[in-house]
Amino acid sequence: MKKKKLTPLWRITPPDGPVSYLFGTVHAPDARVFSWLEPAVGLLLTCDCFAGEFDLDEMNAAVFNTEIRLPEGQTLRELLPRGAWKQLEFLAHKRLGTHAGVLNGQHPFIVWSALMKSSLQTDYDASPDEMLWQTAVNAGKKITGMESFSSQVDIVRRIPLKSHVGGLVRYLKYHQRAQRQTDNLLKMYAAGNIQELARIARKSLRENRQILSDERNIRMAARFEELSSNQRLFCAVGVAHLGGSTGLLRLLKQKGMCVKPEEKSPELFQR
Repeated sequence: MKKKKLTPLWRITPPDGPVSYLFGTVHAPDARVFSWLEPAVGLLLTCDCFAGEFDLDEMNAAVFNTEIRLPEGQTLRELLPRGAWKQLEFLAHKRLGTHAGVLNGQHPFIVWSALMKSSLQTDYDASPDEMLWQTAVNAGKKITGMESFSSQVDIVRRIPLKSHVGGLVRYLKYHQRAQRQTDNLLKMYAAGNIQELARIARKSLRENRQILSDERNIRMAARFEELSSNQRLFCAVGVAHLGGSTGLLRLLKQKGMCVKPEEKSPELFQR
């Protein structure tokens, strides 16, 4: 990839609309993903509207945990192989400060998410997405989402339980390898290598890439087109949605929009 395209921050200009921006983020309060935040904030403040993956005002963890649950009568211990349950007992104590029995009634996606989150550094109180959202709120910008919170819940529910269980089992078996892979992905993000990030993310989604990536990208591209038609939009979504042949950059270009990379430069703040 050309060096100038090694960036998660892109300028998007519709055929008949004002300049807007698309920013790929990582949903983690890890210092390694904050190197692009300052130029992103500078551009956000020039825009009329901020759109995250969903409006954080809609987020309700209690509702999510209630909606994403195991079928009645099933337990996580029954679904996991014996070795995977033993590994969960170890990681629950080491990372989550609890015992596996507390997690027995939880959906495997909830448990996987908690373990993944616990493996990341917590250098800040909030992720870049949350900081951008709060910046937009404080600046009086219009706030919206590329999706709704309820639609994200529906996406998780569409994935078969067997697939969720398989993902958790693989993580429990290869958690040390997963940690190294996460570290490598964060380094790629800091370097702006969005195409390689998209390739790895699509591969990791396995049989669910259509639901978790392709279909969502199509909907978000249409939403971007709608929101940017008559206002300056700053859109922040997970970086894995940007690159590749089915990514947002390609889809927006196919809609006739001019797509150009932004760089971490002081010039951003002189516009």
